[in-house]
Amino acid sequence: MVDDMNIFNRGDFKADNVDPQVKQFYTDTVDFDMDVKAEWNVFFYPAAKIYKKWSVRAEQMNFPVSDHQGITKIDSEIIKLNDFLDGRENVRAWIRSDRLNRKAFYAAAYSTFLSNEPERYYNVFFPLPFGGLTSILKITHFIETGVKLTSLSERRRADYQGVYQMIANVPLRLPINETICVWREGNEINATHVSWVFGIKALTLDYKIRKAKEWQDAK
Repeated sequence: MVDDMNIFNRGDFKADNVDPQVKQFYTDTVDFDMDVKAEWNVFFYPAAKIYKKWSVRAEQMNFPVSDHQGITKIDSEIIKLNDFLDGRENVRAWIRSDRLNRKAFYAAAYSTFLSNEPERYYNVFFPLPFGGLTSILKITHFIETGVKLTSLSERRRADYQGVYQMIANVPLRLPINETICVWREGNEINATHVSWVFGIKALTLDYKIRKAKEWQDAK
């Protein structure tokens, strides 16, 4: 996802304090195997089942529907993209696929940008029919040696983070937010990805992550 976590260093974030395996997951993403389990808010569950029919065909944001999919094993691929065509710097696509049916369920183009403060943010673009969404994420420490990336902002207007859609070349902030917490327990990395719509928790994705060889040895 990124070449070096040190690019995020600032007064209140030090990459040296992040667990080495967590850092390696961000810099050598395809060296890790991932399992994911989804839990939908019951309020959103009927819509999720309808949405699933579209997302399967689009192979984008095709998150598991927990009552019939259970745990999904993931294959990852990182592809370098053309910076000139994308318009950002050092861009790479991360494609996650269901190992069982080989269908992609998540495709996003990752980059970073440096604000005027200066502070570096993740800039993640999700291509969709007739456009796409951009998630601007701020990275902070989580627990002791983990990391948290979030689009939530306490200051709202003063911060960059948020989920945006471009309309007539104007970025419109949407009532959608996400927070991703990543930390290590033993030989395993845990990650929890929570999404909110209009401030209501809609979806929680729980990941189990290990280096591919260690995963195979454990089995």
